[in-house]
Amino acid sequence: MSENNFSSLKNLFLIFFIFKTLIFFSQTEINRSTNQKSISLSHSFSIQKFDNFLLHSIEIDLKRISFYSSIGFGVNRTFFQNRFFPQINIGLGYALIKSQKLTISSDFQSSFFTFKAIDRHYFTSFQLGYCMKYGKKLFLINRAGTGILNENFKNKIGKTTSASTFHYQFSIGLGYAF
Repeated sequence: MSENNFSSLKNLFLIFFIFKTLIFFSQTEINRSTNQKSISLSHSFSIQKFDNFLLHSIEIDLKRISFYSSIGFGVNRTFFQNRFFPQINIGLGYALIKSQKLTISSDFQSSFFTFKAIDRHYFTSFQLGYCMKYGKKLFLINRAGTGILNENFKNKIGKTTSASTFHYQFSIGLGYAF
C-alpha cells in the first residue's frame, strides 16, 4: 500500500469516527425499559495485548440477549508505525442484571485482526467476559474479557506458523440507544 493511499485511509477512518460521534447528539430520546428491544451505537477505546484499539460498534438488544459487531483499528501500529491494523469483532451477551439504567451481561466475543510487517500476520481470538452499560439514551459502556489468541503467519521458509497465547481486552466508551 503506497504512503498516499495509507494516509488517505487513516484520514477516512478518523472522519468516520468523528461523524458517528456527532450523530449521537442529533437523535430524539427514548425510554429504555427492561423488555424493550433496541439498537445502539457506541465508540470505545480498548486496551489489548498487542495494541490499543479505537472501536465503533452496533448492538441489537432483544430483551436479555444482545448481539454486537464492531470494527476498529490499532492506534499504535496504524498511526505511529504506519501499518494499518484493522480489527473486526462479533459478540453475544446475556443480561444477568437489567434495569432502567444498569445492564450487566455475560459476554462471548470473537475477534479477527491483521497487519503486515514483512509478511501478513493474522490474529483470531475467542474471549469470555462481561459487559456493563450504565445510562438510558446516552450510556457508558465497559467491556472486559480474557481468552485465547491464535496468530498465523508464513515463516522464512514459506510454511505457515501458528502460535496460541493468552489474550485480554478492556474497553470503555460511550454509546447511544435508538
